Amino acid sequence: MLRNFSHHCRNSLSAIKLGLYLLKRQGESSAPSRCNELWRKYEEIENLFDRLQRISQTTSLTVVRSPLGQLFAERLPLWRARFGDFGRSILVDPPEHELAGDFDPTHLGIGLDSFIAWRSHSAQAQSPRLAWRVARGQCEIAWTEARAEGSNGNTRASSCRSEPQPTDSSASLALLLLARVAADHGGEVEASQGHALDVTIRWPQFRVELTRR
Repeated sequence: MLRNFSHHCRNSLSAIKLGLYLLKRQGESSAPSRCNELWRKYEEIENLFDRLQRISQTTSLTVVRSPLGQLFAERLPLWRARFGDFGRSILVDPPEHELAGDFDPTHLGIGLDSFIAWRSHSAQAQSPRLAWRVARGQCEIAWTEARAEGSNGNTRASSCRSEPQPTDSSASLALLLLARVAADHGGEVEASQGHALDVTIRWPQFRVELTRR
């Protein structure tokens, strides 16, 4: 149902995009700020439906056999930069011995990028711990958030009240996107939220049919 609904809306968005393009050509000289605001709102809606499409349909994976540490080495600078904007950091807990597993680095990377971008705007995620391992025939990634100091159980810590809010309305779908990524890998996501959010994603270490790059 969501896939059909999303497809119908994307057709309508294509017509709106053409109209906005024509409007922008006519209105840039008279009202450039209004045109820019319309484009920004349109892009937010388009991003929302892109995210819904990723969640609602299975993605064909291009799987490699590699240690997860290689993926994190590539992406950690970007993730830490997001948290560094507010004086925070990501604590990394790698395994003692890296073992290879099967995964699609692009698909998994998109899911993790989206999830961490979402969490970077949460005052609860002060110094989250990122761990990964291969155990009992499964790849596992764990994200653990410590309770923010001074939060006293509140949803947001007082020291972070001035922090800017994400404008992308699709950010709240990040956990569902991560669950879609896990399902495409034959796995699952477990999440629990009390004073902070803990998320674990796991999937089989090896696929029966492996498509190598």
